Amino acid sequence: MVVQYTDDEIRSVLLTLQRIRPAYGELLGFYRELFVAQNHVAAQDEPLALPLDRDAAFQRLAKGLPLFSPEAFPLDPRAHEAFLQKVCDLAETAPDPLAGCAREVAAHLGKGTLDMGDLGHAALAEDSDALARLAVELGVDGSALHLLLASALAPLAARFADKVATAFLADAPAWKHGRCPICGRLPSLSSLADKGERKLICGFCQHQWDAPRFFCPACETRDNGTLTYFFSEEEAEYRVYTCEGCRFYLKTVDLRLLGRPFYPPAEMLLTLHLDIQAQEQGFAAEGRERGDDSVWDSVFKKGVYPN
Repeated sequence: MVVQYTDDEIRSVLLTLQRIRPAYGELLGFYRELFVAQNHVAAQDEPLALPLDRDAAFQRLAKGLPLFSPEAFPLDPRAHEAFLQKVCDLAETAPDPLAGCAREVAAHLGKGTLDMGDLGHAALAEDSDALARLAVELGVDGSALHLLLASALAPLAARFADKVATAFLADAPAWKHGRCPICGRLPSLSSLADKGERKLICGFCQHQWDAPRFFCPACETRDNGTLTYFFSEEEAEYRVYTCEGCRFYLKTVDLRLLGRPFYPPAEMLLTLHLDIQAQEQGFAAEGRERGDDSVWDSVFKKGVYPN
C-alpha cells in the first residue's frame, strides 16, 4: 500500500520537527512546502494505463518477481517537466548548492533546452554517468541535480504505485521478499508497529509491505547470527538494522517510541546522521547482491528484465 497523508498532517509533522530540531530549521522549511506539493501531485486521480494485466501480474508475483522495474514506470515528460519547474521554484529558497542548481535548471526549462524524455529515463534508471554528464554540462552540483530530479519524480511514482497496488496487490499471492513488489527497489526505511510488526518502505514509489522482524531485505537471510541492529539511547525511536552477510543496512523507526505522527520522507531526512554512522562501519544501503544465479543479478546488474 501507499499511505495517504493530508496537507495539514504533513505541515503539522514538519512544524513539530522544526521545533524539536531547530538546527534543521531552514532545510525543513523548504521540505515542508516540497512535501505538500508532492502530496498534491500524488493524490491526483489521473487516468493511468497499466501495462500489465491481472494474470501476468499474479504470475510475476508468484515467481517472486516485482511487477515493474523503475525504468518501466510510465512517465509523462510533460508532467515531469511541470513538477520539476515547481520543485526548482521551491528550491530557490533552499541553501546552496541546491538553490544555485535550481536556478540553472529552471533557466534551461524556460528556454526548452532540456530533453525531458532522456532526463526522466536517466533519473528513473539512476544512470549516474548520464546524470554526471548533465551536471557538468549545466555547471551544477551533481548531488543537487539528482535531488531535484528525484523530488520531481517521487509523486509521479507514488501515484502510479498506488494504482498498481489497488489493481493487483489486494488479493495477490503473499509477497515474502525484501525488494518492493511494485518496482523492485530495496527499501529505504522500515517501521515497527504496536506489537513489533515490521513494514518495509520503498524510497522510490513509497509502497509499504510486511516483512519479518529479523530479515535482511538485500540477501533475504533470516539468520539471527548475521543480523543485528544499533541505536542511541538519546534517539531510542531509531534503529539501524544491519546484515554482516551482505553488509546491508536499513534505518528503522519504532513507532511505539516516536511520540509524533509518522511521515516517512521526513524521517529519512532527519536520520542522515544514521546513514553516516552505518557507512562508517562499512555497511551500504544497497548491500551486495546474491550470486550470478540470482534473479536479482539478471534484473538489476545486467539490465535484463525477465518477462
